Amino acid sequence: MKTEQEVLISFFQQVATRDAALISRLSQQLNFRIDTARWEFSLPYLHEFLQYHEAVFEHTDYQTFRRLIYQSPINQHIEFCNAKIIITDNKAHVDESTYALVWSDVHFE
Repeated sequence: MKTEQEVLISFFQQVATRDAALISRLSQQLNFRIDTARWEFSLPYLHEFLQYHEAVFEHTDYQTFRRLIYQSPINQHIEFCNAKIIITDNKAHVDESTYALVWSDVHFE
């Protein structure tokens, strides 16, 4: 069985590689915003989504999840997929801020 960190990294790698099934599930969520350049999320809604969709997170409380996010080398793993996580709306509190996985192979004109 995979650890929470392995599942978390795998999840972000799937988003970074634009896994069609996962992107479809994410786009159906009202609390996420996704377009051709990025997927925006907040930590509380991501936690809720993963609790529902990934069995390893079913009983993971939010504080543990948040600590796991900040201790995981997610950006190092997704940079190979031309993606990175950024803060898009800093509310001075991590639970209220908005983050985005940005695909760096998207070019704007």
